Amino acid sequence: MLAVRSVLVVVYGTIMLDVRGVLVAVYGTMLAVRSVLDAVYGTIMLAVRSVLVAVYGTIMLDVRGVLVAVYGTILAVRGVLVAVYGTMLAVRGVLDAVYGTMLAVRSVLVAVYGTIMLDVRGVLVVVYGTMLAVRGVLAAVYGTMLAVRGVLVAAR
Repeated sequence: MLAVRSVLVVVYGTIMLDVRGVLVAVYGTMLAVRSVLDAVYGTIMLAVRSVLVAVYGTIMLDVRGVLVAVYGTILAVRGVLVAVYGTMLAVRGVLDAVYGTMLAVRSVLVAVYGTIMLDVRGVLVVVYGTMLAVRGVLAAVYGTMLAVRGVLVAAR
């Protein structure tokens, strides 16, 4: 019995002390490996996450800000071009109004010129023709008077 008990104590001691010590050592090693993996994972995930956040922040804030600024500049330039085009249309409207006024004045001048050159000139030509006819009649009367005088002088 003592011998069996001694064997059992040795087996139990070996199992409970040596095997348990090995298991504790293995478990401790697993915890150490897990701690290293957690540290590596934490470093990788935090570093990668920090880089991704920085890249995302740069893209979404800086690049987006630049794009918004460029778009705003494009809209401002477009506004200026629309204002210039509107001014050009207004100037064209004024020039069209001036041209229309010039055409109206030209029409009046053509009407006045036509009246002067055709109607007044026609009247003046008629008056001048009448004056020439009267002059012809007076010349004929004067010639007749000279002829009568010549006859009277010759008769004397």
